[in-house]
Amino acid sequence: MIAIGIMMPANANRSVLPVLFVPLPFVVALLLLLRFVALLRQQEGGNRPFLALIGLCILQSIAVGLRWGYDVTAVRYVLPVLAGGLPPLVLASFQSLMHRDRADLPWLNAAPPVVILALLVLAPDLIDGALVVIFVGYAASSCGSPMPAPMGWTRPGSMAP
Repeated sequence: MIAIGIMMPANANRSVLPVLFVPLPFVVALLLLLRFVALLRQQEGGNRPFLALIGLCILQSIAVGLRWGYDVTAVRYVLPVLAGGLPPLVLASFQSLMHRDRADLPWLNAAPPVVILALLVLAPDLIDGALVVIFVGYAASSCGSPMPAPMGWTRPGSMAP
């Protein structure tokens, strides 16, 4: 956490020291917001999944700052749903950076937050395990994606032009 205060002399009354409390996730959210705006101005809507990923990270940073910085307990129900939305956006961003058309079904990538929301209502004890399975599954999916060779390189077994 970041605490910003005013320095006072040693003999001053310490009981009236005003301190502005800014949780570190709010600072991260501000920096992400600045990057988000810069990317919007630079690309004019280029890599939409990556912009959506940054937007979700901004929301998640604000939610974490509210939960742990100011003890807003109602946010604890939103955090797992936001976390469930990260892996699909990371995979979509990764695929769009490779300039590859998405072959999978878009509604399938909306399933993890919906599953987490259903578990939040029906079986809250299973949320942690479900998030681990979602993250590992999407990580395995992104590792299995074929990556293009860097410019000027050829893949093993392929003929050079």
